[in-house]
Amino acid sequence: MTMKTGKYRGFHIIKERDKRGRIVHIVFLQYIPVARFDSGSVNERKLAAIDLVEKGVCTQKVAGNICGFHRNTVFKLIRTKRILGIEAIIEDNRELKAPYKCIGRDRSCIKKLLLKYPDWTNQAIVEEAAKDLEIEISRSTVARIRTEKQERQRELPTKAELMAMAIVADAVDRRNFDNQQMELNFKWNKEVSEKIEQCSKEVPLQAKSKSDQRLIERLQQGQRFSFSGELMHHLF
Repeated sequence: MTMKTGKYRGFHIIKERDKRGRIVHIVFLQYIPVARFDSGSVNERKLAAIDLVEKGVCTQKVAGNICGFHRNTVFKLIRTKRILGIEAIIEDNRELKAPYKCIGRDRSCIKKLLLKYPDWTNQAIVEEAAKDLEIEISRSTVARIRTEKQERQRELPTKAELMAMAIVADAVDRRNFDNQQMELNFKWNKEVSEKIEQCSKEVPLQAKSKSDQRLIERLQQGQRFSFSGELMHHLF
């Protein structure tokens, strides 16, 4: 059932209620549907915004306004998909990352009970601590205090850490790209080293003009030359 029709920057947006009662937005451009998403689903709105930009039908700002995001959020979504894949887009990391900390008195009481009764289960420690502290303590809290001094396994990097590492890797790759393209393995490549030795025994060619001589001098000084790669290819 169609509820409302609107226009925005050349797009026609139709809001309708589907059979399950969801409010669905259908985006048309020149009477062609280019996006469809449930307004109550954050993941569907994310994917629709990415799809609009990747199809090239609008800018990040327009896609954000259509799907209910800021343009910077759309930029981050596209970058996250490019680096980490679509799974990182729909992954929800907004929940509590770790249990709440206990106050010093509670922790001290639990530690004393763990030292006194090391063979007790976490549930037994919880019940005994509840008698002394007169508060409710979860078993996960006792388990965390019991294992806090044990060697922890290295956690996988977070999404933010992966993004930061990818940016650093791109910067290093761009910085070293030119140097890598100009390097040849003269030392360890036997075929190349043999041909270099053969060329060293030949009489060097003499420049036929002053311009050729200046070019040779510039090449010897390490100046870049647009045909140097082709020159090396024909030599070896």
